[in-house]
This record gives sequence, C-alpha cells and structure tokens, in this order.
Amino acid sequence: MFRRSLIVVAVLYATVSCLQTTVSAQVAADAKATDFAIYAGQMVTLDSYSTVLGDVYARENIAIDFGYGIQRRSRTRGNFYAVEDIVTTRSLIDINGDLFANRDITFSSGTDVVGNATYGRDISANASSVVTGTVTQASNTVASIAMPHTTDFVAGSVDYNLAGQEVVNLTPGSYRSVDLSGSSLKELHLTSGDYFLRNLTLGISTDLYLDLTGGQINVYVEDDVDLGTGLQLYVNGTEFPETDDNPPPSFVDLASEVTWEVHGDFEIGSGFLNEFLGTVYTPAGNISVDTQSFFGSMIAGRNVSGDFYLEHYASSRLTAIPEPSAALVLLLGGMTMIRSRRRVS
Repeated sequence: MFRRSLIVVAVLYATVSCLQTTVSAQVAADAKATDFAIYAGQMVTLDSYSTVLGDVYARENIAIDFGYGIQRRSRTRGNFYAVEDIVTTRSLIDINGDLFANRDITFSSGTDVVGNATYGRDISANASSVVTGTVTQASNTVASIAMPHTTDFVAGSVDYNLAGQEVVNLTPGSYRSVDLSGSSLKELHLTSGDYFLRNLTLGISTDLYLDLTGGQINVYVEDDVDLGTGLQLYVNGTEFPETDDNPPPSFVDLASEVTWEVHGDFEIGSGFLNEFLGTVYTPAGNISVDTQSFFGSMIAGRNVSGDFYLEHYASSRLTAIPEPSAALVLLLGGMTMIRSRRRVS
C-alpha cells in the first residue's frame, strides 16, 4: 500500500511539473501551426499597409514594415511570436496585441504597441514610450512549433494549357502542368473534390470560382503556384465582397473548407487588387501574397511576405487532434502501473 501511494505521488508530481513547464511558455510546443493566421518556418515580413486579424508566428524573425495596421486600426489584432527577433523597420505602425521574442525586440520611431512586450535578450531603449502595457524580460517564451504533416501524392502526366479558352472548368483529378496564363482566360472554375497538379499558373485579372456546395476543395501541387494579379473571387456563384463591406459569415466560414498544399512556392502578385479564400500550406517553400482580402491562413516551411489584409480561418483538413502531452502520457502510464499492481496484489 505504501509503495502504491509513492507511485501515485510521483506520477502527480511529474504531471504538475510538466504542466507548469508548458504553461510557463507563452507558445507551448504542443501548439499547432493552424493556431496562427501566419506561420513561417523561417521569417515573416509584413510589408506596407498590411493588416492581420490573428496571431503571427516565425521560427526565426518577424519584420513589420511601414504603415502596418494603420488602414484598419479598429480591426487589426493579434499577437506576434518570434523564436528569434521582432523588428519594426519603419514608421506609422499600429500593433494591437502582445509581442514575444526569445532574443531581441527593436522598434522604429512611430511604432505604437497596444499590448505587452516580452523579450529574451534586449529591447529598444524607447520601449517604454512605445508599449502601452508591461515590458518584461523572460527567456524561452516561444517554443519551436512543428508544421502539419505533408501529403504524399502524384500529379498527372498530361499538361493542361489549351490556348484561347475564356472559361476553364477544371474538374477534380490529376493533371501535370496547368498553364492558364494566356490573356484570353477570364474564368477558372474549381468544384468540390481533390486536385493533383505539377504546377499552376494564371495570368492577369482572372475570376476564380469556388463551388463548395459538395464539400471541401483541396489542391495539391508538386511545384509552384502563381495566381497572377487581379484575382477576383466568387464563392458558390456569388462575388466575394470588398473587405470594408464586412463579408457575411456564410462566406468567411467556408474558408476552412479550402486548402492549397503546395510543395514549391505560392504567389499572388502585386499591382492589382486580389482576393483569396482558404489556407495555403507550403511545407518546403515560400508564400508571397499581395491581396486586399485574404480569409484563411498562411503556413510556410520557409518565408511568408507581402502586403495583405488577412483574417484567420484555419483549414479543417490540416487541423489534427494534438498528440497527448508528456504529462498526460506519464499520468496514463502511472495509472496503468497502479492497475497492474492492483490486479496481482
């Protein structure tokens, strides 16, 4: 009986210790990449006039450029987490959220942080005049978070690049290179199901139609995706409204039903206003996006950069039940030991 009590005490002590270790980190190791509006295996660069509604995470650095958040002050919100450094590179930056960096936080003039700042090594001398909340030095507040599992797939063996088409209805299935960058293309239609491609290229001012009435759309690409510029979005036959028009929940809730898993780089070019819906996941590549409306999330094995308005909606396909924590495994193991000893006693 005494030995059984010792086992229970040891298990509970180990469990509490593990839980305390997890809670002490502001981003714990069991967090998921889909918990963030932006996740980068290397660096996040938020170019001029970007706005993010959701948390931003980088396994290296976060750089925040001129004019971040000032166009939609009432909307921008979310915390920033960097395993290395956070840097605001120029002026007129509004951040509504907390900052966490395992190394340094560096502020440019004209930066306002409505929140707290936690740094591991060093922070700008003017931090007290920039940060409205508390400034704290603490080590290892941002854990290194793993990316989602990748999908094994094989693209098709036949190219799809028929010239002269104005409307392309691409049915779910396997294709090789899909090059629709010709000036004649006006509409690309995707329907519920799975697409397997070598690469995908669009041109200028393409209307992208997503028909989700039959369920999810999952696009798997071996190499690169370039969606061109001037991308206009239609969801279930209805034009996606401007960001400032507050899209209805029936639209934005569908963002979790669209996933692009691109094993190269993903790009939506600058120069025209673009719209996008869904999660982009590049396990070994970069994401470069210029959009006026992006409802979904970005998860890159390398870098995320661009000028965009982003509201966080996580992919339902990439969201997985987290594995049991070390504390839970230890607790279950201890309970198994107790039950085993109870049976033989």
